[in-house]
Parts: sequence; C-alpha cells; structure tokens
Amino acid sequence: MTVEQVLSQLPGARRTSRGWVARCPAHPDDNPSLSIKEGERGVLLKCWAGCDLAEVCQAMGLRISDLFDDAPLSRQARSIPKPPRRPDRQQIAFQFELRGIVLQERAERTLAAAGGLDTSEWSDADFDMAMATVTRAYENLAHAHRLFDIADGLRERAFEGKT
Repeated sequence: MTVEQVLSQLPGARRTSRGWVARCPAHPDDNPSLSIKEGERGVLLKCWAGCDLAEVCQAMGLRISDLFDDAPLSRQARSIPKPPRRPDRQQIAFQFELRGIVLQERAERTLAAAGGLDTSEWSDADFDMAMATVTRAYENLAHAHRLFDIADGLRERAFEGKT
C-alpha cells in the first residue's frame, strides 16, 4: 500500500516537514495526533495520543501487513466491503467523557498554579504569556463541558434506542 492510499482514507491530512499528520481514526481526535510517513518498506503510522498500530489499522479497515510495500492485495481489494457497523454510542460517549476529564484536569491544574502568583516583577512578555496560558485553561474548561454534554446526549440516545 502506498502512502497516498493511506492518506486518501484520512480526510484533513496535511503535509509536514517529516511526512503528514492527520486526526487518528481510532479515537476522537481534536488535534491531529497521527503521524504518517514513508518508510523504507512501506507506510509508517504513529498515534501520539496512545492508540496502538492495530487499533489505527482496524479503524481504517486495514491489516498491519497492508502497510508494507510487498503486501498482498488488501482485504478491501480482495472482497466486497461489509457495511460499517453501527457505532456503539456508549463507547463513543466514554471516549468523549475521557477526553473531557483530561482537558478539565489540565485546566484546573493550570488555574490552581496561576492563582496567587506575585506578578509585580514580571516583564510584559511574561505577563502576556501567563495570560494566554490562563485563557487557554478557561477555553479547555469550556471545551471539557461541551464534551461532557455530548457524552450525556449520546448516552441518552443509546438508552432511548434500547427501550
């Protein structure tokens, strides 16, 4: 499989100085965490958020062996693709909530560290950098609450579908 074939399955992939980056298809990805580049014998994939290669390949409908240049025809090329499974709303809700918890914890740690600092001897640049960091922390808190709301909505819809 070529890197172009892999990139065709990753909407929004963009070129970097070392290859490409895209949103990982194996988890809800706010910031592109999947690195893609051409290796000596095939395509190299690395999710910096922690998904293992098998999870990434499975989410793309590939086998790990499909990434190698000398791989036989991929499963997609050999057979008629099966219709996608209906997503498990409970699992997706859990992933949204987990991401929200991570954002909320990071924001709360940042805000706790910023509280009570003596800024009287800071330069304007230091103060501006600190204010930008605090602003990002508040944005992360708001984003976390949106993720929690989405997770709750998914759980409600999953519950309604089971009754």
